[in-house]
Amino acid sequence: MFTYLTNQGYKVIYKRPKNDEFPLDQNEWATVANHNHEKVDFNSNILAEVEGGGFISDYDLTTHFEDVILLDDVVSDNPELTYNEVQLSLFANADKFIGISGGSTLVLNLFQKPTITYLYNKSDLREKFWEDENGNKNIKNYYYMMNPNVIPYIDVECEDMRQNKFDKFLNLIKETIK
Repeated sequence: MFTYLTNQGYKVIYKRPKNDEFPLDQNEWATVANHNHEKVDFNSNILAEVEGGGFISDYDLTTHFEDVILLDDVVSDNPELTYNEVQLSLFANADKFIGISGGSTLVLNLFQKPTITYLYNKSDLREKFWEDENGNKNIKNYYYMMNPNVIPYIDVECEDMRQNKFDKFLNLIKETIK
């Protein structure tokens, strides 16, 4: 996705919190312990094998692209600003967003810019939450109330995510940024 976006002339700000920026909320606390009540590493990296580079993390992948910037680096380069001041300043000056369902996407929607939202969370996928049987969008849905420019990508059973099949999601991105 980075290659496609940067080849289209976009500068990408990559934000994937390490979950050490803020205190854990009740949802995160629920996943801190597994069934044996052992602590789970919240700072786990997403690793993938890159041709000619071996296994690297998603954070390290950003260094392989000139026009992909890690949000954490911007925060580090601006010690006079808080994490939220950096984040909101960047978001205010962005053209479009791509996010995954949850709190960070809700923040993106406050800026009312085109926001492709990958929805997999059952609370966001309640029956008729997005559209009724006639295809009418549900304007009472909080994503639409915040941002009429939200573009949902719905993966109800997380099949695409589980199978690492993101072709349809990438096609939605391509269609949206034309």
